[in-house]
Amino acid sequence: MRIFASFLLLLVGFSFSAKAEVTMWTDPDFGVVIAYPDGWTKQVNKHDGERLFIVAPAAQDMAQCKMNVEEDERFEIYPKKYLKDIVSRELNDSFWRQYFVNYDDVKIGYFAEGGGLGSGYATYVDFAYKASFNGQARQMRGVAYATIYHDMRVVVECSSDARRYPAWFPLFSGVMKSVTFEPAFHGRAWGEYRNFFRDYDVLYPVGRGYSAY
Repeated sequence: MRIFASFLLLLVGFSFSAKAEVTMWTDPDFGVVIAYPDGWTKQVNKHDGERLFIVAPAAQDMAQCKMNVEEDERFEIYPKKYLKDIVSRELNDSFWRQYFVNYDDVKIGYFAEGGGLGSGYATYVDFAYKASFNGQARQMRGVAYATIYHDMRVVVECSSDARRYPAWFPLFSGVMKSVTFEPAFHGRAWGEYRNFFRDYDVLYPVGRGYSAY
């Protein structure tokens, strides 16, 4: 089990109100940390991959956020420099269409690369779908980010009533920016060792002379 210090939220530039209190939640298995406003309530997760599902107080404007984390060990052996290519290939528009397969009448407004989620390179989408609240249909709109980092895939989405979405978007952005997790890659390719990439040729004696490698 990976443990991650939760005080790092203080270092994150939040889009929440300066006076707002926040709740920090750490995934007990993956160590992913996310922050959201106090007063939001956790709901029952619908499947194993859904690690956190929260809604605004009194379900205001049906505002909600979800975090999905799943183990994905296919790419953990690759150096950090390849993560952008991996994410672009694996979390493409086809991935997002499959991700939203259980949403009613979902439409992806745009798909883009070049985002960030925690320490990972991310793709992101603006999406719309239909939901029901107290027996009444609601048109919803949301934003979602996804990354593959080391041995896990992380997806965070937030949505609300489409008519109120612009008002909620700054808060949703704050939730996305709050996501943190343990760095899995050293900032230098040679780690904490000397930079052996700069070594000169090593000479080994061969017979009477020397051979350079």
